[in-house]
Amino acid sequence: MNMTSAIKIFDQNAQRYDSWYIKHWYAYQSELIAIRSILPRFRYGIEIGSGTGRFAIPLGIHVGVEPSQKMSNIAKQKGLNTINATAEQLPFANESFDFALIVVSICFFDNSFLALKEAHRILTHKGYLIIGIIPSNSIIGNFYLKNKIPPFYTHAKFFTTEDILKLLANSGFVTRTLVQTLFDFPWMLTKVDPTVKGYGVGSFVVILAQKI
Repeated sequence: MNMTSAIKIFDQNAQRYDSWYIKHWYAYQSELIAIRSILPRFRYGIEIGSGTGRFAIPLGIHVGVEPSQKMSNIAKQKGLNTINATAEQLPFANESFDFALIVVSICFFDNSFLALKEAHRILTHKGYLIIGIIPSNSIIGNFYLKNKIPPFYTHAKFFTTEDILKLLANSGFVTRTLVQTLFDFPWMLTKVDPTVKGYGVGSFVVILAQKI
């Protein structure tokens, strides 16, 4: 995936991206609740690929890294301290944070393994990493792969949950917990979907891993 092309897409559709969470409110809340259900206690957190701040801000994270200038501008207007950088080259010293969050954005990284190694580097000893993904073999993942809608997914590389678990293990993390939600398409939801342990059914999977 070409990061330059992806940044251009996000710059062109920054407001549309941010509005997606309002239009699909129940899906958004389902994702937030799933993350909160396994969110560890932390002092210094960062979101890598923070977009417009839709996750960092309600989850109490004050620092974000986002390569799209227009996306980060929206996040800054909401109060998030956003730094323009990529996941593969995080501008922080070793062991700067005790928690890191990556929601969906891993599918846009140029080098996911290097990004996870960078996350490992900036986390304190036994620090936590949460990754939220739309698995490629889920109903929503299949739809996005086939239709490339919304336009953000034109350059996305989707993973299965097993792919991410292997990446985490190879990057120096141990997986602690997995939960899932979104059991229908976002535009079909009329209420918040439940959070269920495990993976394999829901189209939004959240993985809690710990640095070892």
